[in-house]
Parts: sequence; structure tokens; C-alpha cells
Amino acid sequence: MSNPDIPTEIAESILEHAAAMTRLDAGAIGQAAYEAAFAIHLNAMRLVAVDHVDPQPDRQLLRQLRTLAGDVPGVFVGLDPDGAIQLLVDSASRQHRFNLWTRRQMLKNEEEDDSTGL
Repeated sequence: MSNPDIPTEIAESILEHAAAMTRLDAGAIGQAAYEAAFAIHLNAMRLVAVDHVDPQPDRQLLRQLRTLAGDVPGVFVGLDPDGAIQLLVDSASRQHRFNLWTRRQMLKNEEEDDSTGL
């Protein structure tokens, strides 16, 4: 039997990182620091969500993200045309749009980073 509070806890964690992203300002911290901080938050969100979007997004998680995102200025949640959960985050410097990844997508991107030396 699954715990019904888990999607809420996962959604809250994802949105905490998204809210932190909205406060990032490249002008204040520099472009390199901005990109590093953004990447850390993005990777954390994807890691937290991976078990709930693989192979398809958990409907409860999507519902919770949409509900809770209403209380987070600058964060919007939807689905991309392929059915992946997509977040739109307005930071002080720019707007970001990204998907939460499945385990396969995460592994593929890790392999690409390894092959490019990043």
C-alpha cells in the first residue's frame, strides 16, 4: 500500500527548489555562479521526481505540483506535448522551461556528460 502523502512531499521539495530558482539573479552573483546554482537545483528536482515520472508521470504528483505551484510566484507547472511534467520558472535574470526526467533520460544525459568531459 502506498503512502498518499508521498506525492505531496515530493511536490513540496520540487517547488522549494523552483522557488529558490526564482530568486537567482545573474547580475548579483555573476553568470557562472547563476548557471551553477541553477544546475544544482534542476538536478535536485529531477532526482527527487525520477521515481514518480518513470515510465509516466504520477497523476497525484502532477495534481499536487499544479495545486502547490499556485502559491509559488514565478513557477508554473504543465505537461509538454509528449506528456512529461514541465516546469516554467521565471527568475530575476531569465525564464527557464524544463521537463522532469525519467530514469532513462537521466542515465542518457549522464553518459553524454561523461563522454564530453563535463
